Amino acid sequence: MKTTKFFLMAALALTFAACSNDDYDAAQPAKGEGIPFTATISIGDGATTRALSESGTKLVASWAENEKVALIHNGVTDEMTVSAVNDGKATITGTITGSPSNGDAVTVIYPSTAVDGTTGDVKADLLYAQEGGTLADVASKYDVRRGTGTLKVSGTASLNGNVSLANQFAIFKFTTNNENGSATMDVTPLTITIGGQEYVITPASATSTFYAALPDVSEQTVSFGAIGNDNKLYTADYDNISFAAGKFYKSSLKLKKYILDLSTVTAARTVPNGSTLTGTLANNVRISIADGATVTLQDIGINGSGTGTGTFAGITCEGDATIILEGTNTVKGFSQYGSGHPGIFVPSGKTLTVKGTGALNASSSDYCAGIGGGNGVSCGNIVIEGGTITATGGPHYGAGIGSGDNSACGNIEIKGGTVTANGGSQAAGIGAGHQGYYSAITISGGTVTATGNGGAGIGSGVYGSSCGNIEISGGTVTATGNGGAGIGSGYYSSCGTITITSGVTSVTAAGSPNSFGKGEGGTCGTVTIGGITVVGVKVSPYTYPSTPATSYTLAESTVGMVVCTDGKAYAVADKDNVPLGVEVVGIVACKNGSGGLVIALDDEMDGYNSKSLDWYTANGANGAAAHTPTVTGRLWKLPSMDEWKQMFTANGGSDTNNIGLNMKLTAAGGSALQGYYWTSTDFEEEYYDDEDCAWEVLTTRAEGDGWFDETEKSDSEYVRAIFSF
Repeated sequence: MKTTKFFLMAALALTFAACSNDDYDAAQPAKGEGIPFTATISIGDGATTRALSESGTKLVASWAENEKVALIHNGVTDEMTVSAVNDGKATITGTITGSPSNGDAVTVIYPSTAVDGTTGDVKADLLYAQEGGTLADVASKYDVRRGTGTLKVSGTASLNGNVSLANQFAIFKFTTNNENGSATMDVTPLTITIGGQEYVITPASATSTFYAALPDVSEQTVSFGAIGNDNKLYTADYDNISFAAGKFYKSSLKLKKYILDLSTVTAARTVPNGSTLTGTLANNVRISIADGATVTLQDIGINGSGTGTGTFAGITCEGDATIILEGTNTVKGFSQYGSGHPGIFVPSGKTLTVKGTGALNASSSDYCAGIGGGNGVSCGNIVIEGGTITATGGPHYGAGIGSGDNSACGNIEIKGGTVTANGGSQAAGIGAGHQGYYSAITISGGTVTATGNGGAGIGSGVYGSSCGNIEISGGTVTATGNGGAGIGSGYYSSCGTITITSGVTSVTAAGSPNSFGKGEGGTCGTVTIGGITVVGVKVSPYTYPSTPATSYTLAESTVGMVVCTDGKAYAVADKDNVPLGVEVVGIVACKNGSGGLVIALDDEMDGYNSKSLDWYTANGANGAAAHTPTVTGRLWKLPSMDEWKQMFTANGGSDTNNIGLNMKLTAAGGSALQGYYWTSTDFEEEYYDDEDCAWEVLTTRAEGDGWFDETEKSDSEYVRAIFSF
């Protein structure tokens, strides 16, 4: 488009006249001291305010008191002040320094803020970032005038003859419109590119009217870019454009949405802020998002393969980045010779934010996360606010969302959307990969499904992997560990505290040995669920919040009911739904009216070994046992011979048959009795005078004689604790 079609313009040379003043005859100060200076500058319109105002196709300039004008001479810059404005004349006053002499060359520049203190001329970068975008902003900051002359230093210093200040830049009024020009379009900022140099006009808020100052050009391409209210980039390009300093131009811009079709990309490309990407990448080239940019993915396909000459992520963020999802998008990291990269990578210390209503399937080639870190390459923060996202790590060592193999990354925050994350082997679904590290993980909304593969569903991977604190305060979350906790640490790994607040819709975790907490051989910080602190939750899967089972007092209980650390009984069918923080520790073994006996689910200590003997030695004499976990209001002890008989009989057996008791123990999730067990009945007291013997019971015998037998107290037998109520 030619200049005459692009710019609707009328030219007005905006100049200031400087005139000498010979009416002063003060004595000249000694050389090197400041010399008073007064001169009068006239623009002839009599106005008392300095501004640029439109008058049809022209701009009219006027002065205001206290404006600053720079005088540069002999490498010295002195600032003068407009002290009075009368009948269109501005009187500037001040002090000249630096040993001036008659006839010294002088440069006059308005405004003084436009002067580069090093070069003594107009700042080279003055126009690169123009704030405000109004005519008043241009008048006060960017409407630069410059002229040259000579000094008169006789009495009060002044200027010899007239000095004309010429406009250094052209001034524009741009109006931004949609592609067909049928309506104006509010945008911000407006970026103008000339010869590779960008001039960015940033208004206080989105607008369709921009005033700007630009250097003169001759037959160049001028490009425009602006971000619309939809966060997308709109552009316009015009060829063979010329404009001159000192002139005022009006131009109407027709902006169209910038869409990059990946199928046309043949070389590495960094996409700018507001770009919309579409199409399938046909070549193995690097696609990067500029630092600080917001980019829309609209039905793209980046399918990393091993045929390229290099390796890189499917999408590489060069710094902070925001991705808006539209349609269905697939992004896979590239690999070559076994070296992989993540689907989407954000550098350490930076943040990637994903939002929108579309879908994203992100996966890594190997040893890397679907979204996050690479193989030994650390990454930054990941924030998910919307979209339907499936992230797959691996197939070796990479988390679905988080770190790759042996890499450390920042925070993961999920605020919304539907998120499915699958870890590669030995990695978490969301969190750390194999021997990796991830900092805090927070979920405050959305629907999240995370599956670990050797690691936790949400948390750390395996073998020295670790993650920071995990907090879930909203949304619906399902996390499954494979070799690790559902939410917590992986196999021989660690994690920080786990906090799940009452604001969540539901959190379901499944893993081993805990659904919430530490994985096998791992460690974990404090686990707090719904305000209750627990060591961990072994029930798997476990959903919070759940409807607690109905409890009964022990007096109301029946034989076979489970008994918990809260001192209450529950039906066996409700054993996995007891209140949070409450643990099943035994069953009601027999009843006698409102009283009875409760037997522990498992053997004391490590069963049949020297530890059982230690336990018996410490507790067998008086029958009191320091068994854990404790039960509210009760004291564990060793059963006597008579108490063993009562428990067998109450469960359909006899003193030679314990099959019924074993069935109830295993139904409650405990372990069956095995072999010989200690009683609290001394052999000495009831039969023979042998203080070194006690009665034992053979619990594995189904029938016959010899159920009870004496044994030396130095033997090692099993121990199963009970308490009475």
